[in-house]
Amino acid sequence: MGIKKFLIVISAISAIALTGCSKQQSSQTKESSQSKVSSKVSSKKASKSKEKKSASSKSASSATSKSTSHSKKAETPWNSAKDQQLASFMSSWGATMNQKYVKYTPNNPGNVYGIKIPNDIYNGKWHLAISDIDNQVSSAWSENGQGASNTYLIVACYSDFTNVKTTYGYHVYLFTIYNGKPVVLISEQNQGNEKNSYVFGETKNNELKNGFTQIVGDTRNTTSSSQTNSSSVTDEELAIMAIMKFGDKAQVPSAPTKSSTPGAENAGVTMKDYGNGRFFVCTYSNDTNRSHMAMDSNYGVIISGDRVKVSSLAAALAADEIDSGKALDLGTSSKTYTKAELIQAYQGQLAAVDQWVTNLKQ
Repeated sequence: MGIKKFLIVISAISAIALTGCSKQQSSQTKESSQSKVSSKVSSKKASKSKEKKSASSKSASSATSKSTSHSKKAETPWNSAKDQQLASFMSSWGATMNQKYVKYTPNNPGNVYGIKIPNDIYNGKWHLAISDIDNQVSSAWSENGQGASNTYLIVACYSDFTNVKTTYGYHVYLFTIYNGKPVVLISEQNQGNEKNSYVFGETKNNELKNGFTQIVGDTRNTTSSSQTNSSSVTDEELAIMAIMKFGDKAQVPSAPTKSSTPGAENAGVTMKDYGNGRFFVCTYSNDTNRSHMAMDSNYGVIISGDRVKVSSLAAALAADEIDSGKALDLGTSSKTYTKAELIQAYQGQLAAVDQWVTNLKQ
């Protein structure tokens, strides 16, 4: 009996142990299953999060692309602001040539002995020809300088024919964009021909050519409503603007080329920055080794707050006066402008101003 009782107890204990093991395995199985489910849910959430981020990234990229595309669309070779700059340029440039130019447009054409300019040139009544009556080319009027390729896109037309009393000696200028390049065409034709060609050639006047190129190429004035603010203009640019304003120059002329030959013309042109908005600028120099009086064009510019003071300095200055900054105290006459006044006066001509800064600092 004792042995039977012992076997019964042992069997009971074994059964209890097996039941506990079974429950533990079942619990582990459930935990493993729950872990897998949790992993799947977490994976799905992570996947969805990545999808949202990807979609957000694509949306931002699309918005940036659209913004860039819109910006590019706004940048046209020609607009009303540049047209106004050209009008100002032609007025001042014409005066230096002792000529007076009038602007003509499709809505206000000129009548040059029976030929309406610019209308008859681009509408086919007369044919634009380059250099020879047989070399007729395509032309069109364009308000923004954009149009068909291999076509002279006329953006402006000027002539002095009303101020010339004879039937010759007058000039007709077409300001055009040809395959993206600014081209100034001139004609002095005063009679017809069997081909009805109005013959033009590219101008050889560098000041006129460079002036138009600078106006077209000024990307900081791409729309008529755009305005350059003072924060985007450097002190160096303001110094050049002040000097131009001081000299009553409505249009910034071509920048001088600094000569590398000592004593040669324009070997001494320079822009010296003393810091704190103080500059010495020489815009023209002649042979300083000759015996007669120097006639250099020297200026001092002091920028303080919103004010820009420019002074005409003595034509002959010693090197130590320039190096030390004492030259700024040798002004013969001066004027003061506001930054806003200068920026407004030379709106659309920052490319030309920058060329001055670059050339003078070489």
